[in-house]
Amino acid sequence: MKFLDLFRPAWKHSDASVRLEAVRRLGDPQIAIRARIARHDGDSHVQWAATRKLRDPDLLAEIAGADADPAIRKDAAERASLLQVNAATSQGMESLAALERRLLYADGGRVEPDARQEAMRRRAIARLTEPRAIAAAARSAEDPLTRRLAVLCASDPGVLRDIAVRDPDAGVGMAALDRVIDQTDLEAIAGWSQSAKVRAAARARIVPVRRAGPPEASLPPVVQGPADAFA
Repeated sequence: MKFLDLFRPAWKHSDASVRLEAVRRLGDPQIAIRARIARHDGDSHVQWAATRKLRDPDLLAEIAGADADPAIRKDAAERASLLQVNAATSQGMESLAALERRLLYADGGRVEPDARQEAMRRRAIARLTEPRAIAAAARSAEDPLTRRLAVLCASDPGVLRDIAVRDPDAGVGMAALDRVIDQTDLEAIAGWSQSAKVRAAARARIVPVRRAGPPEASLPPVVQGPADAFA
């Protein structure tokens, strides 16, 4: 520890491990400090931890476009996209329309409001091209419809299994279950899913294992004796 560390806040400490612990303890009122750390800290682990605690999509988009670390840029871009989808889907049609315009997706058709709302969500989810971003939306989006649409874009078997087990919405769980193939995953879902409907559907898809029975008894070979040779 350096002498000046005695007079600095923990998030400015010369030891990166001390700064990392300080970031983990920062609360919501200290958003400006988190943003400063995410932008300027010299240690990628500390920067990543600060970035993960940001909830401002514009700030995350700024970091995604400017940070020197490609892993941090990628993570910031994924979180920015997810937060935009969450914000739009939770605030209704007006925000969804704003998100759609923001993503420069033109819609020339006229459809019913419910169908239009789902179409906008589909387009927002379609913007999440990275598997990690799709998985994050499928697991964490606030709106069940958004999670279900993200599940339809997910391809990781582990992600689909976890969603079928943990999502409190049966519709989301069923959407994930429909894409699960592995028998071991189906058994896990059948035993642990929060939804009775999903558990029952998983049990119905488990293929019983046929156990091999004991070998049939065979008669001993006939041994010809001397008398048989002249019969």
